[in-house]
Amino acid sequence: MFVKSLGAIMLILSGGLWGISQSEKLKNKVRFCDEAAAMFRKTAIKVRFNNYEVLEIVRILREECVDLIFLKNIDIESCMDFHCCWREAIEKTVPEGEERDLLIRFGCGFGTTDIEGQLQLIAASEAEIGELRKARYENYMKHGRVYRTVGMLFGLMTGIIFI
Repeated sequence: MFVKSLGAIMLILSGGLWGISQSEKLKNKVRFCDEAAAMFRKTAIKVRFNNYEVLEIVRILREECVDLIFLKNIDIESCMDFHCCWREAIEKTVPEGEERDLLIRFGCGFGTTDIEGQLQLIAASEAEIGELRKARYENYMKHGRVYRTVGMLFGLMTGIIFI
């Protein structure tokens, strides 16, 4: 009987943890959008006030935006074409989705026009990531609780069946 009770508790916990992990995946998408928006704001400041070159901006952003892992994957020293390096780094680390597409589009256009063109690209990208963040947050608020609840209920159900 003790083993069955212990097994039921383990099933309940595993169901609850599954629900929590699914909810966290949704929350991480919101966090990623927040980090990308911060990256766009910092990039705009560097372009507008410091007039840094593209690779110098990426070098600085690597230190300031530590949660955006794709920035660390850009090989600045041996990079011959920034746009290809940017795309490769994003394709390796950022999962499929609208955020990935937006970052690839941003990287393809970044450094190709004058300062005003760069600022317009950054502003458009920042507005788009803001819309994505809003959608991701609404999705998290709507489905996050559902995942947690369903996970716990599924765990309870399998635990009861196990007993």
